[in-house]
Amino acid sequence: MTDSSAPPNKPDKPARPRPLKPSDLTGNTVYLIARVFFRAFYRALGGLRSYGLENIPPTGPVLFAANHNSHLDPPLVGTDMDRVTWFMAKEELFEPPLFRNLMYGLHGFPVKRHSADRAALRLALALLEEGQTVTVFIEGERSRDGQLKPAEPGVAMIALRSRATVIPVGIKGTGEILPPGTKWFRPGKLRITYGKPVDLSDLYGKRETREVLYEAADRIMAAVAALLGVPPPVREEAGEVSKDIRA
Repeated sequence: MTDSSAPPNKPDKPARPRPLKPSDLTGNTVYLIARVFFRAFYRALGGLRSYGLENIPPTGPVLFAANHNSHLDPPLVGTDMDRVTWFMAKEELFEPPLFRNLMYGLHGFPVKRHSADRAALRLALALLEEGQTVTVFIEGERSRDGQLKPAEPGVAMIALRSRATVIPVGIKGTGEILPPGTKWFRPGKLRITYGKPVDLSDLYGKRETREVLYEAADRIMAAVAALLGVPPPVREEAGEVSKDIRA
């Protein structure tokens, strides 16, 4: 496998020089070094405990669906497990060239938040088709107050189209150690729990209507909320799911 931390022939701008392919995201050396670093870093902050690792399939496509409170969350998901994972991150993080290279090396790929980002969707599906794992922060952005928000329909679309094993992930403590809007770390304990797979098989093959996508997304969010010991958020009435993301 080629050891490359960024797609070739990329200009300094824009953040997404061309549609990415799974073969672009091969920065295993950077990824593995970072995993060792973050494992020690999280424990130095006050301790890291991981639960439910036995729920992660050793092979095959897996979609990790996690809550999101802090910039510490993306590397945390893959720190203690044996599987290598890729994750979606807001495209603004890929704009500085140096940081973009680091993000690719960590197996991140850009996504336009709260929009019909078909390129990110296709890449996630391609990775899962290859039997890889992908991490999605299902609320679409960090929670500013620590409260769960309804899951975005995009996670449901990925889950239903790929039919990958969906593992809910509950993250606690990162919002206290590095809250949104702060630059300094605070000591604290971290806990990450990998739940049992979410069954969406009765929704496979159904037309991707708003109701079907919200049903799948809400099931995934309910599983995440259960891991955190809190009630799932209530979804307010919303408009139609974007036609662009259905393409």
